[in-house]
Amino acid sequence: MANTSPYDMPELRLPLGGETLTKPISRQVLADTIKRQLGLTATSKLPVPQTALPKLAAADLPRVLVVDDVASNRLLLQELLREAGIMSLLASSGEEALALAQSERVDLVLMDIRMPGMDGEATLEALRQLGGVWKTCPVIAVTAHAREEERQRLLSCGMHDVLIKPVDAKVLVKLLSQHLALTLPAPRQGNGGTSGMAPGESHVEADGELAVVDMQMGARLAGGREDLARKTLTLLLESLDESEASLDTAWQAEDEEALLDAIHHLNGACRYCGVPQLALLAETLETRLRVQGVAAVGSLLNELYAAMGRLRAWQSRQA
Repeated sequence: MANTSPYDMPELRLPLGGETLTKPISRQVLADTIKRQLGLTATSKLPVPQTALPKLAAADLPRVLVVDDVASNRLLLQELLREAGIMSLLASSGEEALALAQSERVDLVLMDIRMPGMDGEATLEALRQLGGVWKTCPVIAVTAHAREEERQRLLSCGMHDVLIKPVDAKVLVKLLSQHLALTLPAPRQGNGGTSGMAPGESHVEADGELAVVDMQMGARLAGGREDLARKTLTLLLESLDESEASLDTAWQAEDEEALLDAIHHLNGACRYCGVPQLALLAETLETRLRVQGVAAVGSLLNELYAAMGRLRAWQSRQA
């Protein structure tokens, strides 16, 4: 019996009999094969070596728990996992993740770090305290902060790896393959919708300003998936009123942590949907708030509100 991935399968000759199994292997397939080789069951048709991943029953699929308070981030990761043949469980908070962990089988966790309530590090600690398989279940931090010192800090607190936002599908598949010990299909190459733009390039309006909405940019950010970019744009538009209310409440209360939570949430919601004006302002405001504090962001906050208004006006023109 040879145990190998379908991509690494050599041309094997088994003069004394035997079968080849390709990973991933379900428990039932492994048990049936061993029984046949030991002569404990009637001989059945031998499996043909495969050139692609075998189709597994839903119960046998790897299961990844995605924990992120931003709906568009969950949507993107769910789509990338689906393409890789992996079942996803979605949690919008650390508390929800902890509840799912006590009732569902999970093989790996993709963990956002900055979340209201239980953040990613607190959620990791709570999961480890469940004991059993949760003591060793791989947890990958998903964060927009790519500084090496932040990466090392996350690894030292118990994360198995760090995935940087915006998520690169190839990097995600590589990490999943490594930590699940599976050979996964390479992510599909999206056609980028109508993009054809170089990385970093973006449409500008006639007045030289960044575009309010740029679906070419959105498709590129969503890995060439224009339909996904449109879905994340819809989610952003639906959340604008709530985001503005959260920002205003935190600003009026001079609550720096609540303001950071609100702008971080908006920044994440802008990440994959092609809204360059709002995305740039959200990223700039979050960075300034982290570095200089709440007293330094008043003028930027007004600019942010104006950009949100222009996005609402764009939405009205599409109706």
